[in-house]
Amino acid sequence: MIYLKMLNLLQNHLVS
Repeated sequence: MIYLKMLNLLQNHLVS
């Protein structure tokens, strides 16, 4: 699911 992948990327940026 692209939606999940996008969420993962967003979270990654927030965690960084």
